[in-house]
Amino acid sequence: VSDEVAEKTMRQWLAYPNFAEKHFAALKAILDEEEPDYRQ
Repeated sequence: VSDEVAEKTMRQWLAYPNFAEKHFAALKAILDEEEPDYRQ
């Protein structure tokens, strides 16, 4: 990967702090609504 691509990717990740946590929370909210039994 070129330095340019690596730097752009880094800037994009820094622009979205806590992305992974927010994404996982959104997935759990969908499961809570559509398949609440997954928690058991």
